Amino acid sequence: MKKYLALLLTMALIISAVVITASVAAADEPISQSKGAFKFGDTALALDGTWVILIETMTAPAFFTGGPWTWSESAEVEFTITDFQVVSDQFKVYDNGVLVTTTPAMPDWDDLGLASRLISPPYTEDPDTALADGRFSSAVLYFGPGSHSITIEDIHIPPYAAGIPCSDGTVAFKAEIVRTVGGAAFPVDKTSVIAPWIAIALAIIAGGAYLIRNRAHSYK
Repeated sequence: MKKYLALLLTMALIISAVVITASVAAADEPISQSKGAFKFGDTALALDGTWVILIETMTAPAFFTGGPWTWSESAEVEFTITDFQVVSDQFKVYDNGVLVTTTPAMPDWDDLGLASRLISPPYTEDPDTALADGRFSSAVLYFGPGSHSITIEDIHIPPYAAGIPCSDGTVAFKAEIVRTVGGAAFPVDKTSVIAPWIAIALAIIAGGAYLIRNRAHSYK
């Protein structure tokens, strides 16, 4: 009888391990930039919502270096771009060399009547704060399944001081896989995929332990 109970518990643990491993693999699988073959010089863009932050010396119009930023994905991808620090740079976004969008022209800090470019708000080092502010040029784009190669051109840089151009271009961007439920698109949260399977695994373990305990009591 003890052998039977030990076997039951072992099976529960094995099933739990398999389920958790499978769920983690399923959650990681859609982020497929690691599976694609990228040309020399391309940068694989992580599709996990992590901001890429660039501050470069340039004179607009000019392209940011480090790209193009690429991915290959079977699902739709949400791409967010915003300026930050000083209001406001303006951008053109290209996919495989084709212009996708031009972010809106926004008033510079001096046009807003601010005494300094560093007055906060709106000045901020945080892209999330800048995106929510409304005074920074930004855009949210949706790219269909397939391979994409993104380049970004800074077409306007706010002045350093009245009549004095600034020498730095700034941009922040991020990308996330989206899923559609009931016609609404939303970014994927990996924990929401893994968590149900972890709950199932824990239920299996708990059920096995309960059965073993009951069996043990019945044979006393």
